[in-house]
Amino acid sequence: MNNQASRTLFLAVPGTQDTRELGLDDVRNAVARGEISLDNWAWSPTRNEWVPLSQLPEFAAAPAAAPAPAIAAVPVAAKAAIRASMPAKAAVSRTATAANNNARHAATYYSKPIEEHHEFPVFKVLFVVLGAIIAALVGVNYCLVDQPFRQNLAKTPFANVQAHAHLGAFVQPGVMLIHIIPTEEITSDNFADFLTALTQSAPRGAIAGQPFSTIGLTSSWLGQYAITADNWNGFADMSGFTPEQKKEYVLGHLEKINGDPLFEPAKNATPEANAAAEDKVWARLVNHFQTGL
Repeated sequence: MNNQASRTLFLAVPGTQDTRELGLDDVRNAVARGEISLDNWAWSPTRNEWVPLSQLPEFAAAPAAAPAPAIAAVPVAAKAAIRASMPAKAAVSRTATAANNNARHAATYYSKPIEEHHEFPVFKVLFVVLGAIIAALVGVNYCLVDQPFRQNLAKTPFANVQAHAHLGAFVQPGVMLIHIIPTEEITSDNFADFLTALTQSAPRGAIAGQPFSTIGLTSSWLGQYAITADNWNGFADMSGFTPEQKKEYVLGHLEKINGDPLFEPAKNATPEANAAAEDKVWARLVNHFQTGL
């Protein structure tokens, strides 16, 4: 490195793509007069990179001057002459110049004010509104449906059965879905009585006292069985029925979620065959609430 190269600096002009070549003494004098800020970026031949003047050892001890437009009063050489002279510097190779074009581009914009664009946060507002609606529905469901249902069920012989009542999909106030956690507490012998306990524990309506039109039963998160409101109320009192009558009543009024009946006697089958088929349907129904399968 020759002495002339060590006495020369290339300065980035803030807010432009231009550079200015100045002698080291000229830069010191300009910094002392407050015409050049120590935050101004410069190409250092000794470090082979763009850095703020404050990071160069020649200016590390220089006092900070009042902010002023960088290079404002520094004589400006012709742009073509500057660009022609830069490749001739021993320490600034073609590779180094190309590698630092991006750095120079960033450096020359360090003092430009950042333009902020404030747009109305449409999606944020929508998310907040949607969240508020969901929270309100969950609160209504808990206070008017689920909490009263579980409190009432706890007073029946099935207090150990975990069950929750929900507004249908949280958007159908006329539908109540009862989710029953599978348990061995439910058996073939007491399933009809369990339905009676559910009917007596469930609220009659939710929003504005509107009665439920349909009640769904499930051991999963999707409805598996459905009962109309009239048939549901009929489950409330089967105390005078025999176990066989209770089974027939339940299978005759409980439907699949698609509306198909759970069991229909075959017209051409014998009573014994129909009874055997009915027992299989009943066992499969009870098993859903015992194991969830």
